[in-house]
Amino acid sequence: MKALKFLSFSMAIFMIGCTSFLLPEPAPANLVYRLGVTQQSIPKSQKAVIIRVDRPKASSFLQGKDLIVSFSDLRLASVEQAQWEESIPDMVQNTFVNLLGNREGLIGVLPSSGVRSDIRISITIKRFEAYFDNGKSNAPLIIVHLNSTVSNASDRAFIGTHDTRVVERSKGIEVSSIVESINNSNTKAIKDIINWLDNPEIYNKLTSGG
Repeated sequence: MKALKFLSFSMAIFMIGCTSFLLPEPAPANLVYRLGVTQQSIPKSQKAVIIRVDRPKASSFLQGKDLIVSFSDLRLASVEQAQWEESIPDMVQNTFVNLLGNREGLIGVLPSSGVRSDIRISITIKRFEAYFDNGKSNAPLIIVHLNSTVSNASDRAFIGTHDTRVVERSKGIEVSSIVESINNSNTKAIKDIINWLDNPEIYNKLTSGG
């Protein structure tokens, strides 16, 4: 009986040893990238317009944290072991609010802030990717395409819409180069929308509530 118990114990030790030996090596950790935005402290006008920046809409493929690339045959893919710190819609939303902080006459707030605002902006992310138009061995085009609609926050009365598309060539095929170019393109696209909001024709509508 003791011999059987010893044998069972020995087999258990052997099985545990085999199991630990067969465990796969841990996968390399993902590299996480953050979009960088330079925010200045600009004194606000007493008549500054408060704009609620809703979370941008996007296709399911652009809803996550993946770094998206596309190819000439219309395929979409994500870069392995690389991702954004936030989801793409959250990044665009937060960048927009931060950049509005650089304008004297505009204040951006998140819906979760609870701040009352008469104006809201809804953004749709059409494209946010690196497009390898000349093959995988050549630097891709960075495409950021955003469509924005401004309306009255209370009755949703339409005020205006603006479409912006920024396309620039990445400096290289390295992930770091692509991330830098996407950061620049996203900033340019959002600044273009903010310039549109600051245009007297639209700004006058914002101050009057539409």
